[in-house]
Amino acid sequence: MSSVSIDSDAGGSFPAQDFAPLSDAELLSHAARGDHGAYAQFVTRHQDRLYNSLFRLVGDSNEAAELAHEAVRRALARIDEFEPSRDQPYSWLFGMALNLAVTALRRTRRSRDFGAEPALAALGRIELDYRTVLIMRDLECFDYQQMSDLLSLPAATVKSRLFRARLALRDELRSVG
Repeated sequence: MSSVSIDSDAGGSFPAQDFAPLSDAELLSHAARGDHGAYAQFVTRHQDRLYNSLFRLVGDSNEAAELAHEAVRRALARIDEFEPSRDQPYSWLFGMALNLAVTALRRTRRSRDFGAEPALAALGRIELDYRTVLIMRDLECFDYQQMSDLLSLPAATVKSRLFRARLALRDELRSVG
C-alpha cells in the first residue's frame, strides 16, 4: 500500500525519532492535540495491516487502498472521538474502515474477483457478514468483545456467525478442489 500523507504543516511538538517508544494510545493523544507527526507514526504502524484486511474484504487492491486512505482521513478528522479508556487504537481505526468497506460493498453489489488463490477466492464467495467476522477473528485476531462492539452485535451472535462463516468457507474450499 502506498503511504498515506498527513499534512505536515500542523506542527509537531516532537521529533519523529521520539515517536517510536510511544504507545498507539499515546500517539493518538498527541494527535488530538494537533501533533500530526504522531498521527503519521500511528498510520505508519498500521497502514499495511489495515490495507490487507480491506483487500480481503473487497477483493480489489485499488479499492482497498482508497478505503484505507479514507479511513485514515476520517479518523484524523474524528480524532477527538477516540476515548482511550473505551477504545483500542487500532480497533477504532479498523471500525471506521470496516464501515466504509461494508457501505461500498453494499452500494455497488457488483461481482468481485478475489483472484486465483483458492483460499482467497473461496473467502470472496462467502457472504459479506461471514467474510467480515472471519477476517476480524482469524486475520485481525480481535477478541469476541471487540468484534461485538465493532459490529454492534451480541457476543453470542458474533460466535454463531463465526461458526457459520467457517462452515461456509470450508464448503467453498471443498467445492474448489
